[in-house]
Amino acid sequence: MFILRIADAPGTILPLPDVLPLLLMGGTQDGVIAHSSDRYGVTWEQATTPVERTFHEGLAGGRGDSYLVLLEGANHFVMAHPFDATTGRAFLDLPATQPAERQRQLIVEAIALFLAAHVNAEAAAREQLRHILTTAPELIATATWKLLLGCTAWHPPDNHPQN
Repeated sequence: MFILRIADAPGTILPLPDVLPLLLMGGTQDGVIAHSSDRYGVTWEQATTPVERTFHEGLAGGRGDSYLVLLEGANHFVMAHPFDATTGRAFLDLPATQPAERQRQLIVEAIALFLAAHVNAEAAAREQLRHILTTAPELIATATWKLLLGCTAWHPPDNHPQN
């Protein structure tokens, strides 16, 4: 994700290779990202800012196979089950505000459908992926994918995009 090079100004997002399908996921309660911004010489407005900027500014997209999913209430370690504190960064995380098991189920389903759609070229899986990303408003803050002419974004009715 976000890497600082000595010659770059703080907050610089570098272009990334954009030759393969991408599923970039983050959580609105990612305290590790939020509390590590000082390492990069910036203060992020939201925990999701560097993830969103990476997707929007670092990837050209255009094939319809690049996705950004921000999980409502998920923290950095939502997928770690059982929890593993040996990373040395867990103390930075924020408490999750959604049930971790439901978030993990959604993550697994999204990854499985993404792989079926873009590794196995199953058109139905692509449609099903986009369907689950737009029909779980309590678990998804934002779902975006890059199409040929730009981005298609979905935000749950009660949530507002964080730019």
